[in-house]
Amino acid sequence: MNKNHITLGESGETCTAMCKYGKAVEIYTKSSTFRIDSSGDTSMERIPWMARKIRSIGSSNSIISRIFIQSSNMIDGVLILDQQVNRSKIIDHMHGIADKLLMCDETAVKLCLHISTICESIQNEGIKQDGGGKFLNPFPCIENLERDCSQYLIEANRTAKAILEMPSLFGLTSSKGLKPATVIGGLNPQNDAVLIRMLKKFEPISTKINDLRNHQEHTETSETKISDFALSHRLDINPPMWEIVGKTKYESSLISEDIQEFNKNLFHAAEGIFMHCLLSAATPKIPYVIESIPDESIDLNCPVKYKLSIIESEIEQKAG
Repeated sequence: MNKNHITLGESGETCTAMCKYGKAVEIYTKSSTFRIDSSGDTSMERIPWMARKIRSIGSSNSIISRIFIQSSNMIDGVLILDQQVNRSKIIDHMHGIADKLLMCDETAVKLCLHISTICESIQNEGIKQDGGGKFLNPFPCIENLERDCSQYLIEANRTAKAILEMPSLFGLTSSKGLKPATVIGGLNPQNDAVLIRMLKKFEPISTKINDLRNHQEHTETSETKISDFALSHRLDINPPMWEIVGKTKYESSLISEDIQEFNKNLFHAAEGIFMHCLLSAATPKIPYVIESIPDESIDLNCPVKYKLSIIESEIEQKAG
């Protein structure tokens, strides 16, 4: 199936990439994702394949292009030392991480837009005062703030744990722990030095996400407190914030700033940890390297940033 000859949907969108995962094939256009299904009966040659549009987000989205498509391209082109490593399982896993990141992004965009819109309104128009200045009416608030924060933290925590599962899927550790320290403890300090550094860098973010989520649900010793817009003692209006009080403590911080920072770190951790797991798991007989694609050469319809290459000069030296 040649992607260059495929158009999809009523408007005839051009295919930009296709990836197989599990028993499914996904075909991407710049702005849409289609899943390709068959009748399930291989003897029915005259029955066409079915293209179902499953998402109005396509390969121009960096989560799809760099977390799933880029990862699929790389793992298809590498020779892995441990023959027990299940490539299909890794591809499915990266697809799941991309899905989770998209959900995190969707919730974050919605919440941050709502907060920023209210903040701009307060800055430009102030808040109406009733009763001779005794009432601020209506006082700004985010409808379903706790529900949206909870939804975000659930998906962000699942994403962080899925990222931490990567080394075991590549056969680099037998540790099934979902905390960075546990995963790091199972790696080889000499062979996996760069991967260990990446995991240590990811540790503070993943720990904070886990603590915020954990102490929403388990409040015996510590509790996650979520505050909507609030009036400070200086009569300023503070945007929504969260904190953890009790045995585990995190100072109050802006929800909108935190979730944007979380999303950025989850994205780069998913991309970077995958690539370094791949290099650590690859056979040492072939000198693989990850190359950054120059900005001017990136296809904006599918902005893959990195590619797997082989250092040809080293192959020539070994051959010689």
